[in-house]
Amino acid sequence: MNQECAMPEPSQEHEMIVKNAGVWDVKCRFFMGPDQPPLESEGVDTISAIGQFWTVGRFEADFMGMPFAGSGQLGYLPKEGCFISTWIDSMSTFMFTLKGQYDEATKTLDLKGEGPNPADGELIPQRVEHEFVDDNHHKLRMYMTTEHGEVKSFEMDYTRRI
Repeated sequence: MNQECAMPEPSQEHEMIVKNAGVWDVKCRFFMGPDQPPLESEGVDTISAIGQFWTVGRFEADFMGMPFAGSGQLGYLPKEGCFISTWIDSMSTFMFTLKGQYDEATKTLDLKGEGPNPADGELIPQRVEHEFVDDNHHKLRMYMTTEHGEVKSFEMDYTRRI
């Protein structure tokens, strides 16, 4: 194999991603409006490593009495110096693509992109905070920017099962 085609070595960022492979129990809170209590449900996210560079997750839960499934992918792009994530699910025809940076001090991956506004389907800025509390717990929070500013759309607490 010549040098241009040599297998790349995983970076510190790749190692951080891959160590989150496993089965996670998830407590979910969905915020439907500022004057409404959050809808709560529980789910399971099964995250698998794809080699030494990527993970792919299969999330399953109940949402408003209906089965919900989604798939998220996470990786790091060394040439761009950023993390990248995609998300698809069973209740949307949109694929989210988010990019961002990891803050070592807060142990938080901050990803930004655009997604549809649930009110009208127009694309608006969206942001995901993925806080790695420790090897067995992390938190995920999603925000969207509307005419009222940035509002939290959901939060999830992850606890490692396996």
